[in-house]
Amino acid sequence: MNTSSEPLPPQAVLKPSLTVVRQSGPAAKLMVGVAAFALVAVSIAGYFYHRFQMAAIAAEHLRLMVTGPSTLQAGAAAQFDIRTTEVTAAPVSVPV
Repeated sequence: MNTSSEPLPPQAVLKPSLTVVRQSGPAAKLMVGVAAFALVAVSIAGYFYHRFQMAAIAAEHLRLMVTGPSTLQAGAAAQFDIRTTEVTAAPVSVPV
C-alpha cells in the first residue's frame, strides 16, 4: 500500500480487478441434474396425490339444487324441482 502523499498513476487506479472463476466439474453438474429431477418428481407426485385426494372427497359429497317460485301465493299450489348431482355435475339418484 502506498503510504506517501503522492497520487497513484491513473493506470493503477482504473485497472479492473479480475476474479478467477472456476468451471464446475462433471460431478457438480450431475448433482445439479439429480437435484432438479428430484424436485420435479416431488412436484408431480404431489399434484397426483392431491388430485386423487380431491376425487375421493368429491365422491363422498353431493350437490342439492332446489328450484321453484321466488314467492309463494296464498291458495296456489307451489311446485319445486329437486336435483341431486355429484360435484362433477353428474346426476345421482338418492333419497331426499
